[in-house]
Amino acid sequence: MEMDEKQKQYMEFQQLQQQIEMLSKQMEEVNQQLMELEISKTALEEVEKCDKGTEVLAQIANGIFVKTKLDCNQKLIVNIGADTTVEKNIPDVIKMLDEQQKLVNNNAKEIEKVIDALGEEAVKKIQGFEAKE
Repeated sequence: MEMDEKQKQYMEFQQLQQQIEMLSKQMEEVNQQLMELEISKTALEEVEKCDKGTEVLAQIANGIFVKTKLDCNQKLIVNIGADTTVEKNIPDVIKMLDEQQKLVNNNAKEIEKVIDALGEEAVKKIQGFEAKE
């Protein structure tokens, strides 16, 4: 095998490796999203169980909370995009989070398929490289 051909195959292998690493990072982000959605659902279920007047911490900014008493544990204000909010009950919000989880899970499956395909292609490159030496 000529040196130019070896270099070309090595560069192609490196590109595959970089793509796999990038997709693996995306997969970590997707898993983080899934975890956050599950935490949100659990929190909503707990709020629904709380009595009115229960002291809670309400987030007012990232990492900043205020102690407050729960006045209504059945209605939530939900941002639906474009700075638009609507009032929804907890079961509806949990259903909305379930739908988001389904979408994120589908994305995770697609990413896994691509990672698997790239991995197989990388193995073939290595095997082809070793066979020609």
